[in-house]
Amino acid sequence: WSATDAKRRMQLLQFLSDSYSDSIGETRVRVGLFNGKPGLKGFYSPPQAGKPEVIGLNLQEISNFQACVGIIMHERHHASQARLAEAYENGTIGKGHADYMAARIFSANGRAGGYISGGEEAGMRGYRFQPMEQDAHNAGSVAEYMVFKTYAKKPGIYTEQHIKANNALPVQQLAS
Repeated sequence: WSATDAKRRMQLLQFLSDSYSDSIGETRVRVGLFNGKPGLKGFYSPPQAGKPEVIGLNLQEISNFQACVGIIMHERHHASQARLAEAYENGTIGKGHADYMAARIFSANGRAGGYISGGEEAGMRGYRFQPMEQDAHNAGSVAEYMVFKTYAKKPGIYTEQHIKANNALPVQQLAS
């Protein structure tokens, strides 16, 4: 990881997100960088008004491979939550579906007035312990743990010889 530049790192993280999307049969989500405040690690933005669905990674996080994997998987999980909520809202997921309760919870949590941002009166604790964030945090934490458990003791594992990505993929630069 340390031997690659930011462009190559983003190509690899896009590859990670695409591979995950493909493995669960969902559409791919564009991954890009933004220059944000310390503490803001990433964000997920659903498609809206002609704008694509995007995962943003704070430029300040790009040097830490393990954190990047956790952030991308956390934000990518929000995309899956949004898909479940939408399926519930349009009636595609009914009471007999295995994901019915999760879809219903994500729908309620994601609605206007149902989602708590860290800057609100409930603060970071309210933000962190709402259903969508707990679920996404768990996904990101598992991904980070697997990076640590699998690669931490293997020198050189974060190099191009271990992860192959499509070099032709453009890197999406997001406005800060």
